[in-house]
Amino acid sequence: MENEIIYKETNQSESKNYLKLLLKYYKNFGLSNKSIEWEYYLNPFGKAKVFVAAYKNELIGLIVNIPLIFQNNIKTYTGFRVQDLVTDIHFIRKEIRAGFKIPRKEGMGICLNLMKINNDFLDKNADINIGFPNEKSLPFFEKTKWEGLFELPLLLKNVNNEDKFKLKYNLINKFKNIHEEIWQKNIGNKLDIIRTKEYLNWRYFLNPKSKYKIFEIKNNVKIIGYVVLKE
Repeated sequence: MENEIIYKETNQSESKNYLKLLLKYYKNFGLSNKSIEWEYYLNPFGKAKVFVAAYKNELIGLIVNIPLIFQNNIKTYTGFRVQDLVTDIHFIRKEIRAGFKIPRKEGMGICLNLMKINNDFLDKNADINIGFPNEKSLPFFEKTKWEGLFELPLLLKNVNNEDKFKLKYNLINKFKNIHEEIWQKNIGNKLDIIRTKEYLNWRYFLNPKSKYKIFEIKNNVKIIGYVVLKE
């Protein structure tokens, strides 16, 4: 039906259309065809699962799942990071002003329907899932029974140029086996995203959206850690 909203899984062939939708609301986030390809489809853990709402040949809703693998000293877990939940409010309001009624499904609006479809997928295909909703999308996560774990702390460090450090810091341009091994030795019973060298290089050095400076930390000549700084 012409006025029906179609909810469906989509793939990279439609990436230009959901980039167009995202750019309506996230103009200053470094989004481009290249960044979509990098984040959604070049992830070493797998390709993103993308669900959309289509109406009159337009994408008016989107939700994205980025594959992740978690690990502690007991086992590994598969999962996703849920992000980019967006509804084209401007298009919907334009339709309403023109006298068209936006159809609802099962009494729910577009965002809740996308969350329901997405949650059904996650329940069947993942062990652990995380998300970082903003103030606009948070109510839809809460309505579909996502649980808040904690608030991310924001810390400020005023640098004293006269501080003397016993450890040495060395700028690097690639993660290697040693950096992966350091993470493996220190994970313990904490749960974290697996820091393989492939994931680290993809996340930081191949990232077209942000720039990073990565330093090895050395105690004499022994590499004992690394630190990631985002510009």
